Amino acid sequence: MSAPPRKLSVGVPTPPALGKVWQALGYSLASMPRADYVCCKECGRSREEVGMLSCTRLCGDCAMRRLAENVVGIHAKRGPAFERRRYGIALREFGPRVALALKQAGVFDGALLDEAPERP
Repeated sequence: MSAPPRKLSVGVPTPPALGKVWQALGYSLASMPRADYVCCKECGRSREEVGMLSCTRLCGDCAMRRLAENVVGIHAKRGPAFERRRYGIALREFGPRVALALKQAGVFDGALLDEAPERP
């Protein structure tokens, strides 16, 4: 007997086959958050101080801080999160060969993004 399907968002259950795919790839919901992690990799506080750590070894405060930095960076069109997003869009739109050529040409470098004129 299987567990009821988890919801990805409000009103949208996960497909039943997704659990089988996760199991085949070796993922399990029991592995997140990880109980074997001892301290946060960003702030260094122990699990006893901050509670459970995420699968990326971040405490709740550091994870929220990183999320806020990424959201602000994407909105301001600066920083590593924005560069990863641009590369992902190029990868999806043009394919891996063109996206890699653009990356090697320096299109996704932060210096070029900073020199770009501001839009009104």
